[in-house]
Amino acid sequence: MADISIEELVSHLYNEVPASRSQAIQRALQTDAHLQDTYQSFTDTLQELSNVSYSPRKESIEKILQYGQSS
Repeated sequence: MADISIEELVSHLYNEVPASRSQAIQRALQTDAHLQDTYQSFTDTLQELSNVSYSPRKESIEKILQYGQSS
């Protein structure tokens, strides 16, 4: 994977690397199939996470409310 670390790849995904390093990562992504696959996996995962709905189960809310009433 060229000289790009996993941490740098994730930072690049979140636009948290300097512009010069970002350009180097982009060049590496164009020529390194393994790096491309890893990056695509990260972007797919990020997309899936943005579609996740977070909400507690009804039973959990009821238990919290019951606990609050008993205190």
